[in-house]
Amino acid sequence: MDYEVMMDKIKDLVKKSSSPLRPDSFGKDYKFPEDLTTKTSGEIGALMSKLGAYRGYTARQMGISEVQRELYRDILKIRLPEFIGKIEKAKGMTKTDVKEAAGSVPEAVEIRKRISETDKIFKLYFALTNIYTGQIEILSREISRRKDSD
Repeated sequence: MDYEVMMDKIKDLVKKSSSPLRPDSFGKDYKFPEDLTTKTSGEIGALMSKLGAYRGYTARQMGISEVQRELYRDILKIRLPEFIGKIEKAKGMTKTDVKEAAGSVPEAVEIRKRISETDKIFKLYFALTNIYTGQIEILSREISRRKDSD
């Protein structure tokens, strides 16, 4: 089974899972309020909703990129014997030497680049998800503080 077929199956599962789509305002910079006391409860609620949509979307993208990364890692492991067969083995090469040499086969290099790329994408979405989660928690505490002081 090749990568594209596996990825299509994953995409179908994502579509069937009712996961969050990209919010319309996602990708546009926003300024998180430095002083929440100047914001109404309605404004805070609207910002929480927006950040919740962002968090849901980035968590979805994080999951997709993690699956892609793992698929590439699996493909590299599965195809390692094929790559080993493509290298010239010199007398006295250790098993480790052979695996390292197999990693320089052009197809293996391409797969490793894809692993690296999807790893960076995963890390970006992981960081964004953490940012949104932290900001939502701050907004939630402000709403709770207001209810407690009523």
